[in-house]
Parts: sequence; C-alpha cells; structure tokens
Amino acid sequence: MCVELSGSRQPDRPLSARGYDDKGNLFLDGTNGYFSGYQTTLAELPKDKKRWIDFQVDEWLAYPGGVQWNGKNLAVGNQENKIYRFSISNGKVTEVGQTLLGGVDRVLQFLITGDDVIGGSLDSGTVDV
Repeated sequence: MCVELSGSRQPDRPLSARGYDDKGNLFLDGTNGYFSGYQTTLAELPKDKKRWIDFQVDEWLAYPGGVQWNGKNLAVGNQENKIYRFSISNGKVTEVGQTLLGGVDRVLQFLITGDDVIGGSLDSGTVDV
C-alpha cells in the first residue's frame, strides 16, 4: 500500500523516527496504536519519489525508536533496549539480527559508529556506548 504525499506532508500515520540510507531514500517507523492492534509500521520514501512504500513487519517492536542505515541493513530501535536489523530487498523486509543494549532502556535515538552503538536513556538521562 502506498500513501500519497501532499506537498511536504508526511503520511497519515503515527511516526516515531526517520533515517536515510546511503542512496538518499528516507525510512520511517512507528506504530498504529492501541485501537489498531499495535502493529509496527515501516515505510520508505525512495529518493525523488512522492509515494511511500509500506513494508509488512511481522515482529512487534514495542514502540519503534531510532532508524539508521548501517551500510548494509536498516537498524530500527524499539525504545527499550533492543535494535533490530532488517534487510530490504524487492519490497520485502527480513529481520537479520538484533543487538541488545546493555545498561540503558527507553532509547529513543541511537547512533551506530563503526562497531559501537551510542544510545541515551530517556528515564535515567545516561548515555551508554
């Protein structure tokens, strides 16, 4: 399913985070909320296009958080203590791994730099590498 953009308006869906891949494609994640069964949403706006591409995500991400392209896969946080890695090919999203963050929770955004992940805890105000 695609959602039309009207000017610079974002799709009509709850959003959590956005991130670009190395080709300039924009990805976003979110959840559709309690009354719709808390389904995770993941979508892509290809560079120079005006239509969002929705992806089916079978894994419940528990309040999707940050989104970052790591050079090979799309990393999506879950605002708790886990980052999922997804490959995206031919319109299909496949989970290829997970990273458990030790020492922090409620991580809304993160940064992958080399082999390190930097994330701040919303609750404690701490940052962990």
